Formats: sequence, C-alpha cells, structure tokens
Amino acid sequence: MIRIPCPCCGLRDYTEFTYGGDATIAWPALKEQTGEVMPPPSAEDLAAWNTAVFQRANPRGHIGNSGTTPRAAGFGWWSSAIR
Repeated sequence: MIRIPCPCCGLRDYTEFTYGGDATIAWPALKEQTGEVMPPPSAEDLAAWNTAVFQRANPRGHIGNSGTTPRAAGFGWWSSAIR
C-alpha cells in the first residue's frame, strides 16, 4: 500500500489522489479564440504540439507529477509531487 502525505489531512492512500499528468512539461502556448470558432492551427503549432505530446524524453530518476488531493476529504486542490 502506498501512502502519500496530503498537505491538508496527513497520510492518505494513493487511490484517493487523481493523476493529472507530467508536471515538468512546458506546453506550447494556445492561440486566443476570436469569435465562436477557434482558428485552425498553423503548421508550426502542430509541430510544437507534436513534439510536446509525443516526442518527450524518458529520463531516469525522479519525475514530477501533478494531480489532485483527496476529493473525499472535500479538497480537490491541484498539487505537484516528485516520485
């Protein structure tokens, strides 16, 4: 059983936390929406998102993850952890 220290309520079971993704990725900037429809992405935008999503390094060692704290306790705050 993995126990994670919650900043609000002490040690909690890992199943009470929700995984939110890699906390170390620098995502490309999104375009501003003008009107009701998003403008189509340019070739540079598609290449930047392709690199950010599919062509990431897989380093050894510690990894930063983001997720939410226990909702059962009524918090649901976004937090980051290193594993």
